[in-house]
Amino acid sequence: MTQGLLSVRHGRFEQAVQAFAEAVRLYDKADQAAKESDGLSRLAEAYQSLGKRQEALGSLEQALRLAEPTGDQDRIAAVLAGLGNAYLLTGALDQAGTALARGLAMARKSGNVPVTAFILNTSGKLATARQQYAKADADFTESLRLALQAEDHALAVKALADSVKLSLQTGDTGKTPELLETARVLVAKLAPSHFKAYALIEIAQLARRLEDRQPADRHRWRLLAYGTYKEAAEIAEDLDDGRAESFALGYLGRLYEDEGRRDEALDLSRRASFAAQGVPAPESLYLWQWQTGRLLKAGNDIAGAVLAYRQAVFTLESIRQDFYPVDQGGPISFREAVGAAYLELADLLLRHPDPEERQTDLIEARETVELLKAAELRDYFQDECMTALQARTVRLDRPPSRSAVLYPIMLPDRTELLLSVADGVKQVTVPAGAEELTREVRSLRRLLEKRTTREFLPHAQKIYQWLIKPLEADLVSQEITTLVVVPDGALRTIPM
Repeated sequence: MTQGLLSVRHGRFEQAVQAFAEAVRLYDKADQAAKESDGLSRLAEAYQSLGKRQEALGSLEQALRLAEPTGDQDRIAAVLAGLGNAYLLTGALDQAGTALARGLAMARKSGNVPVTAFILNTSGKLATARQQYAKADADFTESLRLALQAEDHALAVKALADSVKLSLQTGDTGKTPELLETARVLVAKLAPSHFKAYALIEIAQLARRLEDRQPADRHRWRLLAYGTYKEAAEIAEDLDDGRAESFALGYLGRLYEDEGRRDEALDLSRRASFAAQGVPAPESLYLWQWQTGRLLKAGNDIAGAVLAYRQAVFTLESIRQDFYPVDQGGPISFREAVGAAYLELADLLLRHPDPEERQTDLIEARETVELLKAAELRDYFQDECMTALQARTVRLDRPPSRSAVLYPIMLPDRTELLLSVADGVKQVTVPAGAEELTREVRSLRRLLEKRTTREFLPHAQKIYQWLIKPLEADLVSQEITTLVVVPDGALRTIPM
């Protein structure tokens, strides 16, 4: 257990998992159920830090089964606190609410102030996800009061940071500067650790968000972010904590990117990638590979940008099963979180195809969009059957004779049409961007529901002019009788 805790302090969660798992095995062998439950709770925390949230849930559910027969209210409440947080992170809001309510009642009854404060903080995040903002504010406020009463500065910093996030989400930012400054003072009192480095990074991230909300104080908040990222990076380097160092350097690189200091931003992004690879920490690595791609694209190094984007997409695919993107309002979809990385790679491949590798680039662009669609399907169905179905999917790289597959790829400034036929892939660029096309599709969709009129027809014709007309000659010359359309975005809401 001591080895595991030391590994956590240095951000070495893989080693922490191994140590806590071994402790659990030994406690089980010694028939020490209570301590085994504690070990499982620590193991769950390490799993969560690695993004392995299903494994964390399994460990906590087992910990609860072991804790309940002991009758130890404090231990049971602590496990329920962790379980509620784990359910919240995976989007199981009702289960999170049940676990937190039960744990809070136990913690209050036994007078366990630290556990009560932790549960209230998590309850505040649950209320935020449910858009119950008054309750969230009350929970964060009480959590902060109890954390300060227990002199738990780490938990107090969490409560303050979550209060700031809530104020940014609701737009009520009157007390936000004071809350952030208080968090900055309290985090300074913490001993160097992975948590302290992450807390500094979070404070810096919140300062960056305040730049947009309080433009008159933009310089103040940017300076705070800059200094706080630097301090986090120094602490992480001293601890040899590659995971925290990666985030600190990467976000500092993003700050420089926003300032137009491209060379410095590129250097920091590459250092962040190197730190993440050394851990390894794929949950941060893809961010800095993506960032490197953007910076190289801005510098017109298209070949380098494509390579960086490919690396980012490869990294995302490697962690897809454990990827649960979350923003300040709770879990969000894979596409909302990282879909832009896939589309930006496809955009580069379509905009700058290598003349000698044109077919290869077009096929890669199509397959990149397919990866994103597959991720969306897994998100939607949340079911192992989806994996089995995809294993039986027939690829249409070369459609049968007289058949074609159309991929409309909606980009901000244009729509790319990729038509796959028996002898290869044809690319046609249409000047209508995603916003314009979406607007027209929504008008069509609305008017299609008015079954007694033909008001929809002009909108249908306009979409036809964009999506089908440019390909009409190819469809006729190749005697295509079957056209498979793979729609994206708003195009999925209308009958082709």
